Amino acid sequence: CFVREVRSQEAEAPRLNLLDQLQPLPGLPGLGGEDLSLHAEFRMAEGAREGRLAITAMIGQGWHLYSITQKSGGPMRSVIKVAPSEQFEVIGSFQPNRPPKIKNYEFFSVPVEEHDGELVWTAPIKLKQSVDPATLEIKINFEGQVCQDSGVCIPKQETLTARFAGTYEVA
Repeated sequence: CFVREVRSQEAEAPRLNLLDQLQPLPGLPGLGGEDLSLHAEFRMAEGAREGRLAITAMIGQGWHLYSITQKSGGPMRSVIKVAPSEQFEVIGSFQPNRPPKIKNYEFFSVPVEEHDGELVWTAPIKLKQSVDPATLEIKINFEGQVCQDSGVCIPKQETLTARFAGTYEVA
């Protein structure tokens, strides 16, 4: 009877998943706070149907992510995909507001393109004639990974919704 009871307790014991069990330690670089926070919005050129779709990445201290132009043979590149829509079109590719840092690692066959800190990718968009920017929602999928120099990496997959954030003057 005692053996049966022990077995039933063992069977009910939860399985440990270390990633689920680890908690960030506040105040330690690379171990505390957010590793990556993403935000999306779009702005329209004043008096025009064209605008800019922007994705802002806030990369936590001690972390980095890989560029959208990272070559094969290196780490997992960041991928930004805008959901197709009848209301608008993306009329150019996403560009970062600053170039990535280029590093060489012996275990990758190509240079590694890393971003840290705050980064903004923008792409030009054009709305269809009848679309009200104030009601438009643009769905975006982000896939990538954030890593520490020590080699710890966390895969990221997020769906973002970009909403109208105002206009800008065309210079």
